[in-house]
Amino acid sequence: MIEKALQARYGDQSLRYAYPLASGVVEQSTDATQRIVTLQTNHGFSVSFAGPREQQSPLGEALMAQSKSSVMLRVNSCGEFEVPISLRRMLVIGTSNSKPHSTKKPAGAPLIPKFANDGAAISRELRNRCTSLPVLAGVMFRDHGQALISEGRFMRAWLLAILIAMAWPAAAADIRVLAAGSLKDPLVAIFADYAKRYGATFSAEWGPSGVLRERLQAGEPFDVFASAALPHAQALTDAGLAGPSVIFARNTLCVVTGAERPYDSGNLVETMLDPGVRIGTSTPTADPAGDYTWEMFHKIDVARPGAFAALSTKAQQLVGGRTNSAPVNGRSRLLIALDDKRIDLFIGYCSGAQQIVREQPNYKSIALPPELSVGPEYGLTVSRKARPDAADFAMYLLSPQGQQSLQAFGFIPVTLPAAP
Repeated sequence: MIEKALQARYGDQSLRYAYPLASGVVEQSTDATQRIVTLQTNHGFSVSFAGPREQQSPLGEALMAQSKSSVMLRVNSCGEFEVPISLRRMLVIGTSNSKPHSTKKPAGAPLIPKFANDGAAISRELRNRCTSLPVLAGVMFRDHGQALISEGRFMRAWLLAILIAMAWPAAAADIRVLAAGSLKDPLVAIFADYAKRYGATFSAEWGPSGVLRERLQAGEPFDVFASAALPHAQALTDAGLAGPSVIFARNTLCVVTGAERPYDSGNLVETMLDPGVRIGTSTPTADPAGDYTWEMFHKIDVARPGAFAALSTKAQQLVGGRTNSAPVNGRSRLLIALDDKRIDLFIGYCSGAQQIVREQPNYKSIALPPELSVGPEYGLTVSRKARPDAADFAMYLLSPQGQQSLQAFGFIPVTLPAAP
């Protein structure tokens, strides 16, 4: 089987399998994109090689494709497997922060059915069941008692497990970040910089902070939550789902409008109160940008009683809700509304307004007058169940390098050292 698999994988009929395999170890390289595989024979001969995980997984699948027998795994818990007892082998998984786990089966350990010899399906199932995993440091087989099975059955079991070991660390290695949509551009750049420095990988989801917070409160796993409003992060802290919450950046509100319009900071309040001027905003409660805008309307109402009712009633909540956050055919909903002349101005974050103006000079950004300033303050927290290196990434966001990256995208840093 091994010979046929190797020949099929590499298209070379001269390849031959020469030594019976006794054990194997899969380890994470210092390069996060590489895996190190060490194979040892019954005679004590061993060989180690490294390669990209995207090449190793297809190799494992090609090897598995040659097998006709079924192999079943049991999932005891995140980080533990059990190979059927008939194999008389034990799979030991070492983690970066714990001792190797025994694979003794507890009562009621669930099976993974119908996935025999389907490494990709098993890998997906494991990711679905265990989304917060320790870093896999190695996978190793060891003999337990007599060899009561044929070499072929053991090899099929070994290949199945090594395929899982190659595919699973790729998912386990990701730091899972849920973040406000306004943070997407700076965080993508920060992810790349952090990966170059420390070798981490990330999986991220973007959306309105209030909607993300509700998902996390409902039990969705995460490592880091970066909210456009500190209270949403603090809610997870108060619920015991996350550690302390901190402010890691600030922003301001701006108005985006056509470059030809005669609006400016001095006449902005009168402009917004004009019944003929159509205003676009984000969605309050679901998205902090909407909350900050409503807070600004309340400030106007102090000097102009009735202003809040007038402004909040006519404001078109275009983005930031549960159903209106995604772009339409790759285009921002607020830009569609501006381009189609459905609104005359949009109130949002200055960081986003600056990007719009850079990319589309037919628009301009107007700063709010100082008396209408309302924040915003971005909150950061780390899950109580986060990977160990998630806290390191959170600290990086607060470091001078992270703060400078946020500043480059129009955010206001909060922890940069004072200028000399």
